[in-house]
Amino acid sequence: MQKTKKLEPKAILATSIIFTLLINTCTVYYTTSDIKKNFSTAQQETNRVLASVAKDRSEKRGIYNQITANLSDSTLAPYPELALQLTDMSVHLKKLKQAKAELDDLEAQFKNLSKGKMKIESNSPLWKNYQSIKADYDIHTDQFQSLAKSYTEVSNSFVSILNKNKISRVNIPGLRKQVSNYLSDLDKNVAELTQNIEASQTILDRAENQGSNPNKVATKSKSLEELTKILAVVSAKQAELSLLVDQFEKEVGEEPEIWSGPGMRTQTIIQDMTRIGAEIEKQGQKFNALAKQF
Repeated sequence: MQKTKKLEPKAILATSIIFTLLINTCTVYYTTSDIKKNFSTAQQETNRVLASVAKDRSEKRGIYNQITANLSDSTLAPYPELALQLTDMSVHLKKLKQAKAELDDLEAQFKNLSKGKMKIESNSPLWKNYQSIKADYDIHTDQFQSLAKSYTEVSNSFVSILNKNKISRVNIPGLRKQVSNYLSDLDKNVAELTQNIEASQTILDRAENQGSNPNKVATKSKSLEELTKILAVVSAKQAELSLLVDQFEKEVGEEPEIWSGPGMRTQTIIQDMTRIGAEIEKQGQKFNALAKQF
């Protein structure tokens, strides 16, 4: 009965910088324009990754806040575990920002080193300084990528905990329409079956008065009694379901969507509605099987 949106894990990737090495006779050199382009490309990618991580962590924080806002006890499982994952994501984000600052500083060092230079040659005094900057940049890029990968794993773990514990976002208008249609169809079916049972009872009473085979009439009467009992159970479940719908409406109010999870009244109500729907379906199968015999 419940239709919810399931969160999906995501991947956050980063690319490393690639430097172009040129050889002119016996002198090895890098053109500063190419190096600047490589720096720019690498920095754009790290900026993208950092922005993606920051956005993801903000979204997860928002989800956690929305969930716990409807909780009377946030110490219930799995909410402390979610809080730990969220803290871990924040730690990763802080480290990524630090790693990005190191990359920015190294880029600034290169710009200062190469100022006014068209190329950096292997026989130049700047060569050693540039190689040092390049080596440090590669190291910090690897560290940044490792942190981004680790963050993705933690973020996906957060999503896995949500899905494992059936913590999900519920579309209220969609669920409301689904339940309304279900109750409407159920009302019609119960009313029609009640009329059919009453008509069948009238026929049996007439047959008994007319002296029809007593055994056959008794068998049919017993079957009719069973059908009546089943329909009574369905009607009781129908009333129970309607009561739960009223409770659900009070809980959600005018909200277009809510988060539902363990310890929340909304999840309990939805689970009860689903359970009652399954019980009504089971009774319907019993009714249909007996009606065929009748």
